[in-house]
Amino acid sequence: MIDKLKQYHLVSYLPHGVECYCSGLYSEDGHEHIKVIIEGLNTDYVEIHEIGRTVTEEYAYCNVFPILRPLSDLTKEIEVNSEKFVPILNIGSMCGYTDLKPFEVDNVVEYGFEQGGYDDSQGFAFGWSEKLKCFGVWLDYVDSENEPLYEIGRLDVTNKLFEWHFDIFGLIPSGLAIDINTLE
Repeated sequence: MIDKLKQYHLVSYLPHGVECYCSGLYSEDGHEHIKVIIEGLNTDYVEIHEIGRTVTEEYAYCNVFPILRPLSDLTKEIEVNSEKFVPILNIGSMCGYTDLKPFEVDNVVEYGFEQGGYDDSQGFAFGWSEKLKCFGVWLDYVDSENEPLYEIGRLDVTNKLFEWHFDIFGLIPSGLAIDINTLE
C-alpha cells in the first residue's frame, strides 16, 4: 500500500484534466467537497484551479484526492468526453486484438479470443496484470498472479489509461484517491 501521494503519482494525469477534491477547500455556500482541476505540480504542492473561477491555489499533496477509475472498470462501459465505450476493447484493438469477446470466470467479466484448427481450439484472455502493471495475454483466463504468455508494455496504451483517469498506482485502495463510481 502507498502511504502518501507524491508528484510522480499525478504527473501523467496532468495533461488530461484530472479532477480532484481538496480537503479544506470550501464552496461559497459552505460545502467542503467541490471539484477542482489539477493545473500544475511542484515537489511540495499541487496547483489546483476551481472550476468556474479564475484563481489557482496551492495545496499540499496530503490534502489532494484525485478522482480516478478503478482498474475493474476496464471491462465495463465508461463515458469519457461524451463517448461511451468499454476500455479493454479499445486497448485490445490498439494492440492488434480486434475480435475480443466477453466471457465470465467466477462471476468476473473478462475479454478474450479463441485460436485453433478444425477440432481443437484454445481460449486466450486479454487483460491487465496488477503484478506487472501492464496488459498481457494468458491461457483461458487472466491470472494476475502469474506472468502472461505475452506481455504488452506499450507507452501509447499506458497513456490511454492516464487519459481515461485509471488508477494504475493503486491510490484508491490506499485512500489517496476517490473512486469515480462512488460520486453522485
